[in-house]
Amino acid sequence: MTIKDKNVQNVIDRLREHYNIFFSNQFVKYYLLDSKIPRSVWMHIEDLMNARQEYQIVGYELETLYEQILSLTSFFQTIKKEVLPRMMDEAQRRMTKMATDSKILFKMTLDNAPGNLDIFNDLVTELFIAVRDADTQKNGEEKALYMRLPITKKIEEVLHV
Repeated sequence: MTIKDKNVQNVIDRLREHYNIFFSNQFVKYYLLDSKIPRSVWMHIEDLMNARQEYQIVGYELETLYEQILSLTSFFQTIKKEVLPRMMDEAQRRMTKMATDSKILFKMTLDNAPGNLDIFNDLVTELFIAVRDADTQKNGEEKALYMRLPITKKIEEVLHV
């Protein structure tokens, strides 16, 4: 079951923009590539970030969108619980070996990371709500896919929706 919803597309576009900026950072990328994020999570996220052309042609597969949102929540939980603490723990040791310019960039990355993660959380929450609304609008409240998928309960718990 596919949906074409301008609000969903707009949120995904904003999420993609923020994702590309934040994760193109050399320091963030270093820690992400060394994290325990499952390959399936990476694949779901990359598929969502690269789905613009497909969306324009056929729309988004609703169940896949819910799976991708669950992957995004897992991704950001791992960053909050594993990646960011590790970056903070290693900051002093790493900065003693860096050139001044790199130290400044690394410090800025550390200082801005929690705020950037909050923005991601807000965007993922907004995306989930937009997808759920589009689902309800297309299928009705009683037959909405999110009411039947067990993963939506996990998403709601993590996002506090």
